[in-house]
Amino acid sequence: MLRQAGFGGKQDGQTLVFAALALTLVCFPLLGVAADVRTQQTADGKASVAAFMGAKAGAEQPDLNAVNGTLRSTSQLKLAEAKAVAACENAVRVADPGANPSCAVQDGRVTVVVEGPVRLPIPMPFGVWSTVRERAKAQAALGTVTVY
Repeated sequence: MLRQAGFGGKQDGQTLVFAALALTLVCFPLLGVAADVRTQQTADGKASVAAFMGAKAGAEQPDLNAVNGTLRSTSQLKLAEAKAVAACENAVRVADPGANPSCAVQDGRVTVVVEGPVRLPIPMPFGVWSTVRERAKAQAALGTVTVY
């Protein structure tokens, strides 16, 4: 009886075992990392939009009583601080309900910092939670405010 050259009968199934190990140890964890990265990017985009909207809303709250004479330049505009902070925080909460806004007015500019927790879909060794943080600034400008 002739025997074929090459691998013997004791090595059958090695390819199947190797493929199963490769899928388990390499491919599935990479898919989990990809899912976590995509979730983080989506949350970061929402926080960025929320920060922009908050800064814009706050900058649209001028204190027209502080203007002396004719309004000729942007440097004459001052912000109504309480109204600007409230408008900023409300806009952030509408744009990203899970975010924690921090709005401040200083030197006629609105600065907003948006932070929020992100629950990652696949648990990793570093945990299942991450945090996003975005910052935006804005100031009132002529042409963006309607004077009645």
